[in-house]
Amino acid sequence: MRSPSRREFLSALGVAATISATAGCTSTESRSDDAAYAAGDRTDWPTAGHDGRNTGYNPNGRGPRSTPKVAWKTRVGQRMGPPVVAGNHVLIPNSDRLACHDAKDGKQLWEYRPPDDDNVWAEPTVKDGTVYVTCSGEITALDLKTGAKRRRFETNGSGSAAPRLDSDGESLFAAGDEGWIHCFDLETNEERWKEQVYGEIEAPLALAHDQLLFAVTYWGEVYSFSILNGAGKMWRRKLPSVITAAPTVIQQSLYVPGFKGQVFCLDTNAGAGGTRWKTERGGNVSMHLAIADGTVFGVTGDELHAVNANSGESRWSFGLSEVSTCSPAVAGDTVYVGDGSGTMYGIKTSGGSGVGDTRFGAKRWKLRLDGPVRDAFAVADGTLFAATDPGEDAPMLYALRED
Repeated sequence: MRSPSRREFLSALGVAATISATAGCTSTESRSDDAAYAAGDRTDWPTAGHDGRNTGYNPNGRGPRSTPKVAWKTRVGQRMGPPVVAGNHVLIPNSDRLACHDAKDGKQLWEYRPPDDDNVWAEPTVKDGTVYVTCSGEITALDLKTGAKRRRFETNGSGSAAPRLDSDGESLFAAGDEGWIHCFDLETNEERWKEQVYGEIEAPLALAHDQLLFAVTYWGEVYSFSILNGAGKMWRRKLPSVITAAPTVIQQSLYVPGFKGQVFCLDTNAGAGGTRWKTERGGNVSMHLAIADGTVFGVTGDELHAVNANSGESRWSFGLSEVSTCSPAVAGDTVYVGDGSGTMYGIKTSGGSGVGDTRFGAKRWKLRLDGPVRDAFAVADGTLFAATDPGEDAPMLYALRED
Protein backbone atom coordinates (compact mmCIF):
# COMPACT_ATOMS: atom_id res chain seq x y z
CA MET A 1 0.00 0.00 0.00
CA ARG A 2 1.46 3.36 -0.99
CA SER A 3 2.08 6.03 1.63
CA PRO A 4 -0.07 9.18 1.60
CA SER A 5 1.12 12.01 -0.62
CA ARG A 6 1.84 15.47 0.76
CA ARG A 7 -1.45 16.69 -0.67
CA GLU A 8 -3.39 13.84 0.94
CA PHE A 9 -1.68 14.42 4.28
CA LEU A 10 -2.52 18.12 4.24
CA SER A 11 -6.04 17.43 3.04
CA ALA A 12 -6.53 14.89 5.81
CA LEU A 13 -6.24 17.75 8.27
CA GLY A 14 -9.61 18.72 6.89
CA VAL A 15 -11.10 21.10 4.42
CA ALA A 16 -12.92 22.60 7.35
CA ALA A 17 -9.61 23.68 8.84
CA THR A 18 -8.77 25.52 5.66
CA ILE A 19 -12.15 27.20 5.63
CA SER A 20 -11.99 28.21 9.28
CA ALA A 21 -8.51 29.62 8.79
CA THR A 22 -9.52 31.76 5.85
CA ALA A 23 -12.72 32.74 7.60
CA GLY A 24 -10.61 34.70 10.04
CA CYS A 25 -10.09 37.32 7.32
CA THR A 26 -12.85 39.81 8.01
CA SER A 27 -12.36 41.73 4.78
CA THR A 28 -13.68 40.31 1.51
CA GLU A 29 -11.60 42.69 -0.57
CA SER A 30 -9.01 41.22 -2.91
CA ARG A 31 -5.45 42.45 -2.92
CA SER A 32 -4.18 43.47 -6.33
CA ASP A 33 -1.80 40.49 -6.47
CA ASP A 34 -4.35 37.80 -5.54
CA ALA A 35 -4.99 36.93 -9.19
CA ALA A 36 -1.26 36.78 -9.91
CA TYR A 37 -0.80 34.39 -6.99
CA ALA A 38 -3.70 32.27 -8.21
CA ALA A 39 -2.34 32.21 -11.76
CA GLY A 40 0.96 30.72 -10.60
CA ASP A 41 4.46 31.15 -12.00
CA ARG A 42 4.07 29.49 -15.41
CA THR A 43 5.25 31.85 -18.16
CA ASP A 44 3.54 29.84 -20.91
CA TRP A 45 -0.19 29.05 -21.29
CA PRO A 46 -0.54 25.28 -20.68
CA THR A 47 -4.32 24.96 -20.42
CA ALA A 48 -7.63 26.72 -21.03
CA GLY A 49 -7.74 29.92 -18.99
CA HIS A 50 -3.97 29.64 -18.37
CA ASP A 51 -4.27 27.71 -15.07
CA GLY A 52 -6.48 25.47 -12.94
CA ARG A 53 -8.29 28.45 -11.44
CA ASN A 54 -9.22 29.82 -14.90
CA THR A 55 -7.75 33.28 -14.30
CA GLY A 56 -7.10 34.02 -17.98
CA TYR A 57 -4.00 35.82 -16.70
CA ASN A 58 -0.29 35.29 -17.33
CA PRO A 59 1.37 37.65 -14.84
CA ASN A 60 4.88 36.43 -15.60
CA GLY A 61 4.44 36.20 -19.36
CA ARG A 62 4.37 38.90 -21.97
CA GLY A 63 2.58 39.59 -25.23
CA PRO A 64 2.75 42.30 -27.91
CA ARG A 65 2.50 45.84 -26.47
CA SER A 66 2.69 47.56 -29.86
CA THR A 67 1.15 46.55 -33.19
CA PRO A 68 2.41 43.03 -33.93
CA LYS A 69 3.19 41.31 -37.19
CA VAL A 70 1.89 37.91 -38.25
CA ALA A 71 4.96 35.81 -37.44
CA TRP A 72 3.27 32.80 -38.98
CA LYS A 73 -0.14 31.35 -39.67
CA THR A 74 -1.30 27.86 -40.53
CA ARG A 75 -4.57 26.33 -41.60
CA VAL A 76 -6.44 24.28 -39.02
CA GLY A 77 -9.52 22.09 -39.14
CA GLN A 78 -12.82 22.47 -37.33
CA ARG A 79 -11.70 23.86 -34.00
CA MET A 80 -13.03 22.40 -30.75
CA GLY A 81 -11.20 24.85 -28.50
CA PRO A 82 -8.51 27.53 -28.30
CA PRO A 83 -4.74 26.96 -28.50
CA VAL A 84 -2.57 26.23 -25.47
CA VAL A 85 1.19 26.70 -25.20
CA ALA A 86 3.72 24.57 -23.29
CA GLY A 87 7.31 25.61 -23.81
CA ASN A 88 7.93 25.70 -27.57
CA HIS A 89 4.82 23.68 -28.36
CA VAL A 90 1.45 25.09 -29.46
CA LEU A 91 -1.44 22.64 -29.33
CA ILE A 92 -4.89 23.10 -30.84
CA PRO A 93 -7.80 20.63 -30.96
CA ASN A 94 -9.16 20.12 -34.49
CA SER A 95 -12.25 17.96 -34.07
CA ASP A 96 -10.81 14.63 -35.26
CA ARG A 97 -7.25 15.28 -34.07
CA LEU A 98 -4.96 17.23 -31.76
CA ALA A 99 -2.26 19.12 -33.67
CA CYS A 100 1.04 20.24 -32.16
CA HIS A 101 3.04 23.06 -33.81
CA ASP A 102 6.42 24.64 -33.20
CA ALA A 103 5.79 27.98 -31.48
CA LYS A 104 8.63 29.68 -33.36
CA ASP A 105 7.70 28.95 -36.96
CA GLY A 106 4.35 27.11 -36.92
CA LYS A 107 5.71 23.86 -38.34
CA GLN A 108 3.55 20.91 -37.39
CA LEU A 109 5.52 18.63 -35.10
CA TRP A 110 2.98 15.86 -34.68
CA GLU A 111 -0.72 15.11 -34.54
CA TYR A 112 -2.76 12.64 -32.55
CA ARG A 113 -5.89 11.06 -34.02
CA PRO A 114 -8.08 9.10 -31.60
CA PRO A 115 -8.92 5.55 -32.69
CA ASP A 116 -12.26 4.55 -34.22
CA ASP A 117 -12.84 7.97 -35.82
CA ASP A 118 -13.31 9.50 -32.39
CA ASN A 119 -13.12 13.24 -31.73
CA VAL A 120 -10.98 15.53 -29.61
CA TRP A 121 -13.60 17.47 -27.71
CA ALA A 122 -11.67 20.21 -25.92
CA GLU A 123 -8.35 21.98 -25.52
CA PRO A 124 -5.71 19.91 -23.68
CA THR A 125 -3.86 20.48 -20.42
CA VAL A 126 -0.06 20.08 -20.30
CA LYS A 127 2.04 19.35 -17.23
CA ASP A 128 5.52 17.87 -16.76
CA GLY A 129 5.91 16.85 -20.41
CA THR A 130 2.54 15.11 -20.64
CA VAL A 131 -0.48 16.26 -22.66
CA TYR A 132 -3.89 15.32 -21.25
CA VAL A 133 -6.55 15.44 -23.94
CA THR A 134 -10.32 14.89 -23.75
CA CYS A 135 -11.78 12.24 -26.08
CA SER A 136 -15.06 10.31 -26.05
CA GLY A 137 -15.19 8.21 -22.90
CA GLU A 138 -11.60 8.83 -21.83
CA ILE A 139 -8.77 11.19 -21.06
CA THR A 140 -5.70 10.27 -23.12
CA ALA A 141 -2.18 11.08 -21.94
CA LEU A 142 0.36 11.84 -24.69
CA ASP A 143 4.07 12.60 -24.76
CA LEU A 144 4.54 16.32 -25.41
CA LYS A 145 7.61 15.89 -27.62
CA THR A 146 6.40 13.03 -29.83
CA GLY A 147 2.61 12.74 -29.40
CA ALA A 148 3.02 9.08 -28.44
CA LYS A 149 0.21 7.68 -26.33
CA ARG A 150 1.28 6.96 -22.76
CA ARG A 151 -1.92 5.91 -20.98
CA ARG A 152 -5.66 6.47 -20.78
CA PHE A 153 -8.28 7.08 -18.12
CA GLU A 154 -11.85 5.90 -18.73
CA THR A 155 -14.69 8.34 -18.01
CA ASN A 156 -18.48 8.25 -18.11
CA GLY A 157 -19.83 9.94 -21.23
CA SER A 158 -17.91 12.31 -23.47
CA GLY A 159 -15.69 14.94 -21.97
CA SER A 160 -16.45 18.48 -23.05
CA ALA A 161 -13.85 20.54 -21.19
CA ALA A 162 -10.12 20.73 -20.57
CA PRO A 163 -8.88 18.32 -17.87
CA ARG A 164 -7.54 19.71 -14.60
CA LEU A 165 -4.58 18.68 -12.43
CA ASP A 166 -3.70 19.57 -8.86
CA SER A 167 -0.56 21.64 -8.22
CA ASP A 168 1.54 18.58 -7.35
CA GLY A 169 0.56 16.74 -10.50
CA GLU A 170 -0.73 13.83 -8.43
CA SER A 171 -4.43 13.97 -9.33
CA LEU A 172 -6.26 14.35 -12.64
CA PHE A 173 -9.83 15.69 -12.78
CA ALA A 174 -12.22 15.27 -15.70
CA ALA A 175 -15.83 16.29 -16.30
CA GLY A 176 -18.26 15.73 -19.14
CA ASP A 177 -21.62 15.84 -20.80
CA GLU A 178 -23.34 13.39 -18.44
CA GLY A 179 -22.48 15.38 -15.33
CA TRP A 180 -19.83 13.02 -14.00
CA ILE A 181 -16.70 14.35 -12.30
CA HIS A 182 -13.79 11.92 -12.04
CA CYS A 183 -10.65 12.09 -9.93
CA PHE A 184 -7.72 9.84 -10.96
CA ASP A 185 -4.54 9.02 -9.07
CA LEU A 186 -1.68 9.65 -11.51
CA GLU A 187 0.70 7.43 -9.56
CA THR A 188 -1.46 4.31 -9.64
CA ASN A 189 -3.67 5.21 -12.67
CA GLU A 190 -6.67 4.28 -10.53
CA GLU A 191 -9.85 6.25 -10.05
CA ARG A 192 -9.94 7.83 -6.60
CA TRP A 193 -13.57 8.94 -6.72
CA LYS A 194 -16.36 10.10 -8.97
CA GLU A 195 -19.49 12.18 -8.38
CA GLN A 196 -22.42 13.03 -10.61
CA VAL A 197 -24.10 16.43 -10.68
CA TYR A 198 -27.40 17.52 -12.17
CA GLY A 199 -26.84 18.55 -15.77
CA GLU A 200 -24.18 18.68 -18.45
CA ILE A 201 -20.79 20.19 -17.64
CA GLU A 202 -19.50 22.15 -20.64
CA ALA A 203 -16.79 24.23 -18.97
CA PRO A 204 -13.50 23.37 -17.23
CA LEU A 205 -13.54 22.81 -13.50
CA ALA A 206 -11.86 25.30 -11.15
CA LEU A 207 -9.50 24.14 -8.39
CA ALA A 208 -8.58 26.10 -5.27
CA HIS A 209 -5.85 25.55 -2.67
CA ASP A 210 -5.64 21.83 -3.61
CA GLN A 211 -8.66 21.52 -1.32
CA LEU A 212 -11.78 22.56 -3.21
CA LEU A 213 -13.16 21.90 -6.67
CA PHE A 214 -15.88 23.95 -8.35
CA ALA A 215 -18.12 22.82 -11.21
CA VAL A 216 -20.84 24.60 -13.18
CA THR A 217 -23.54 22.99 -15.30
CA TYR A 218 -25.33 24.15 -18.42
CA TRP A 219 -28.57 24.81 -16.51
CA GLY A 220 -26.96 27.08 -13.93
CA GLU A 221 -26.01 24.76 -11.08
CA VAL A 222 -22.80 25.60 -9.20
CA TYR A 223 -21.17 22.92 -7.03
CA SER A 224 -18.33 22.85 -4.52
CA PHE A 225 -16.58 19.56 -3.68
CA SER A 226 -13.71 18.39 -1.53
CA ILE A 227 -10.79 17.46 -3.78
CA LEU A 228 -9.67 14.76 -1.34
CA ASN A 229 -12.63 12.41 -1.79
CA GLY A 230 -15.45 14.27 -3.52
CA ALA A 231 -17.82 12.84 -0.97
CA GLY A 232 -20.57 15.19 0.06
CA LYS A 233 -21.01 18.45 -1.75
CA MET A 234 -19.64 21.34 0.28
CA TRP A 235 -22.45 23.44 -1.16
CA ARG A 236 -24.69 23.76 -4.20
CA ARG A 237 -26.19 26.89 -5.72
CA LYS A 238 -28.66 27.49 -8.55
CA LEU A 239 -28.07 30.63 -10.63
CA PRO A 240 -30.71 32.20 -12.94
CA SER A 241 -28.71 31.62 -16.11
CA VAL A 242 -27.41 29.03 -18.52
CA ILE A 243 -23.65 28.60 -17.93
CA THR A 244 -21.30 27.50 -20.70
CA ALA A 245 -18.06 29.22 -19.63
CA ALA A 246 -15.68 28.35 -16.81
CA PRO A 247 -15.82 29.80 -13.29
CA THR A 248 -12.76 31.57 -11.90
CA VAL A 249 -11.71 31.23 -8.26
CA ILE A 250 -9.62 33.94 -6.58
CA GLN A 251 -9.16 33.75 -2.80
CA GLN A 252 -12.67 33.15 -1.37
CA SER A 253 -14.55 34.43 -4.43
CA LEU A 254 -15.90 32.44 -7.36
CA TYR A 255 -16.67 34.47 -10.50
CA VAL A 256 -19.25 32.85 -12.78
CA PRO A 257 -20.12 34.25 -16.25
CA GLY A 258 -23.74 33.83 -17.29
CA PHE A 259 -25.02 33.23 -20.80
CA LYS A 260 -27.03 36.48 -20.85
CA GLY A 261 -24.00 38.59 -19.99
CA GLN A 262 -24.18 38.51 -16.20
CA VAL A 263 -21.20 37.96 -13.93
CA PHE A 264 -21.96 36.49 -10.50
CA CYS A 265 -19.45 36.75 -7.66
CA LEU A 266 -20.10 34.00 -5.09
CA ASP A 267 -18.68 33.58 -1.59
CA THR A 268 -16.84 30.24 -1.46
CA ASN A 269 -16.06 30.55 2.24
CA ALA A 270 -18.54 30.92 5.10
CA GLY A 271 -21.13 32.28 2.66
CA ALA A 272 -21.45 28.81 1.09
CA GLY A 273 -22.08 30.08 -2.39
CA GLY A 274 -24.01 33.20 -1.45
CA THR A 275 -23.94 36.14 -3.85
CA ARG A 276 -21.43 38.87 -3.06
CA TRP A 277 -22.39 40.89 -6.11
CA LYS A 278 -23.84 40.60 -9.59
CA THR A 279 -23.43 42.73 -12.70
CA GLU A 280 -24.98 42.64 -16.16
CA ARG A 281 -21.70 43.58 -17.85
CA GLY A 282 -19.01 41.27 -19.17
CA GLY A 283 -20.38 37.74 -19.00
CA ASN A 284 -20.83 36.95 -22.71
CA VAL A 285 -17.53 35.07 -22.91
CA SER A 286 -17.23 31.75 -24.71
CA MET A 287 -14.57 30.20 -22.47
CA HIS A 288 -13.67 32.20 -19.35
CA LEU A 289 -13.28 35.63 -17.82
CA ALA A 290 -9.88 37.22 -17.22
CA ILE A 291 -9.05 38.56 -13.76
CA ALA A 292 -5.97 40.65 -13.02
CA ASP A 293 -4.99 43.43 -10.59
CA GLY A 294 -8.37 43.41 -8.87
CA THR A 295 -10.28 43.74 -12.15
CA VAL A 296 -12.62 41.33 -13.96
CA PHE A 297 -12.43 41.57 -17.77
CA GLY A 298 -15.23 40.27 -19.99
CA VAL A 299 -17.32 41.13 -23.03
CA THR A 300 -20.96 41.96 -23.65
CA GLY A 301 -22.14 42.74 -27.17
CA ASP A 302 -19.54 44.90 -28.86
CA GLU A 303 -17.80 46.10 -25.69
CA LEU A 304 -14.92 44.97 -23.50
CA HIS A 305 -15.81 45.59 -19.86
CA ALA A 306 -13.58 46.08 -16.83
CA VAL A 307 -15.35 45.51 -13.51
CA ASN A 308 -14.10 45.94 -9.94
CA ALA A 309 -13.47 42.41 -8.62
CA ASN A 310 -14.44 43.41 -5.06
CA SER A 311 -17.68 45.29 -5.70
CA GLY A 312 -18.86 44.53 -9.25
CA GLU A 313 -18.86 48.23 -10.06
CA SER A 314 -17.89 49.22 -13.61
CA ARG A 315 -14.42 50.67 -14.02
CA TRP A 316 -14.47 51.28 -17.76
CA SER A 317 -15.52 49.82 -21.09
CA PHE A 318 -14.02 49.83 -24.57
CA GLY A 319 -15.96 49.68 -27.83
CA LEU A 320 -15.12 46.94 -30.35
CA SER A 321 -15.74 46.92 -34.10
CA GLU A 322 -18.31 44.15 -33.90
CA VAL A 323 -20.07 41.84 -31.44
CA SER A 324 -17.72 39.52 -29.58
CA THR A 325 -17.99 36.38 -27.45
CA CYS A 326 -14.23 36.13 -27.22
CA SER A 327 -12.67 35.48 -23.81
CA PRO A 328 -10.12 38.16 -22.92
CA ALA A 329 -6.56 37.24 -21.96
CA VAL A 330 -4.21 39.31 -19.82
CA ALA A 331 -0.42 39.26 -19.89
CA GLY A 332 1.48 41.88 -17.92
CA ASP A 333 -0.36 45.19 -18.25
CA THR A 334 -2.21 44.39 -21.50
CA VAL A 335 -5.59 42.76 -22.02
CA TYR A 336 -6.19 41.11 -25.41
CA VAL A 337 -9.57 40.60 -27.05
CA GLY A 338 -10.98 39.95 -30.52
CA ASP A 339 -14.34 40.34 -32.25
CA GLY A 340 -16.53 39.00 -35.03
CA SER A 341 -14.98 41.27 -37.65
CA GLY A 342 -11.61 39.56 -37.19
CA THR A 343 -10.11 42.53 -35.36
CA MET A 344 -7.64 41.89 -32.55
CA TYR A 345 -6.96 44.48 -29.85
CA GLY A 346 -4.29 45.11 -27.26
CA ILE A 347 -5.76 47.33 -24.49
CA LYS A 348 -4.13 48.78 -21.38
CA THR A 349 -5.44 47.00 -18.29
CA SER A 350 -5.81 50.43 -16.68
CA GLY A 351 -8.18 51.51 -19.45
CA GLY A 352 -6.03 54.54 -20.13
CA SER A 353 -7.19 57.79 -18.54
CA GLY A 354 -10.63 59.27 -18.10
CA VAL A 355 -13.75 58.95 -16.01
CA GLY A 356 -16.05 55.93 -16.26
CA ASP A 357 -16.65 54.89 -19.87
CA THR A 358 -15.08 58.08 -21.25
CA ARG A 359 -11.51 56.93 -21.87
CA PHE A 360 -8.44 58.25 -23.62
CA GLY A 361 -5.35 56.32 -24.61
CA ALA A 362 -6.73 52.88 -23.72
CA LYS A 363 -5.82 51.15 -26.99
CA ARG A 364 -2.25 49.99 -27.54
CA TRP A 365 -2.93 48.47 -30.98
CA LYS A 366 -5.40 46.71 -33.23
CA LEU A 367 -4.91 44.31 -36.14
CA ARG A 368 -7.34 42.74 -38.62
CA LEU A 369 -7.16 38.96 -39.21
CA ASP A 370 -8.79 36.96 -42.03
CA GLY A 371 -11.76 35.63 -40.11
CA PRO A 372 -13.91 36.10 -36.99
CA VAL A 373 -11.97 35.79 -33.74
CA ARG A 374 -13.73 33.51 -31.28
CA ASP A 375 -13.06 31.39 -28.18
CA ALA A 376 -9.86 32.50 -26.43
CA PHE A 377 -6.10 33.04 -26.75
CA ALA A 378 -2.78 31.90 -25.40
CA VAL A 379 -0.11 34.50 -24.57
CA ALA A 380 3.48 33.40 -23.97
CA ASP A 381 7.06 34.48 -24.67
CA GLY A 382 6.07 37.73 -26.38
CA THR A 383 3.62 36.02 -28.73
CA LEU A 384 -0.17 36.07 -28.91
CA PHE A 385 -1.66 32.88 -30.37
CA ALA A 386 -5.16 33.26 -31.79
CA ALA A 387 -7.40 31.13 -33.99
CA THR A 388 -10.13 32.29 -36.35
CA ASP A 389 -13.30 30.78 -37.72
CA PRO A 390 -13.83 30.57 -41.50
CA GLY A 391 -14.06 34.04 -43.04
CA GLU A 392 -12.11 35.34 -45.99
CA ASP A 393 -9.88 32.32 -45.51
CA ALA A 394 -10.13 28.84 -43.95
CA PRO A 395 -9.88 28.52 -40.14
CA MET A 396 -6.38 29.67 -39.22
CA LEU A 397 -4.04 29.61 -36.25
CA TYR A 398 -2.00 32.84 -35.95
CA ALA A 399 1.16 33.74 -34.07
CA LEU A 400 1.33 37.50 -33.52
CA ARG A 401 4.50 39.13 -32.21
CA GLU A 402 6.35 42.44 -32.35
CA ASP A 403 9.34 42.83 -34.67
